[in-house]
Amino acid sequence: PRRPKREAKKPMNPRRRDLFQQCYDFLRALCMGNREAQAKLFPLLHVFSEHVGIESLNVSDTLSEMVRDNSKIVMQVPESFFRQFLDAMHMWGRKARWLRIFEVFLEAKGKPLKRNQDLLMRLLMEDVSELVDLECDFSRGSSKYLPDSDPRQGKTMQELIIDGDHRLKVRSLVKFH
Repeated sequence: PRRPKREAKKPMNPRRRDLFQQCYDFLRALCMGNREAQAKLFPLLHVFSEHVGIESLNVSDTLSEMVRDNSKIVMQVPESFFRQFLDAMHMWGRKARWLRIFEVFLEAKGKPLKRNQDLLMRLLMEDVSELVDLECDFSRGSSKYLPDSDPRQGKTMQELIIDGDHRLKVRSLVKFH
């Protein structure tokens, strides 16, 4: 069944959210190519992922770096983690960075991770009509893929391209498609 879209969770304290973002940026940089840091932070994956969906807080890039190119760690990620991101897409709409997070879980150093590929494919197929958009046509009124307040509601793929949606650094519907 279709779930209603909600706006991103408003932070209780915007200044604290900004501090958290700086911490996440630091941890992301610390994990880049650093297997020791990845191993130390990996047990906190579920704690950090609780911040997914908070307005203007990018946790997903940090989560990606915590496992990037580390097949030993990435194969330990539980199904519940993948399900959490798919649920986030249901709840708050599709965001390119949430889809991009799956890339690091599907291969490590160019080698496919079959267990994760099979797991993610199974989860996607459980609710394909809610998560996979093969049209990228938002002209028919309220789209299940966008929050109601999104100014791109009601536009076709061509209108999105004309408006320069593909140039957006984040949240491009054209790139996501």
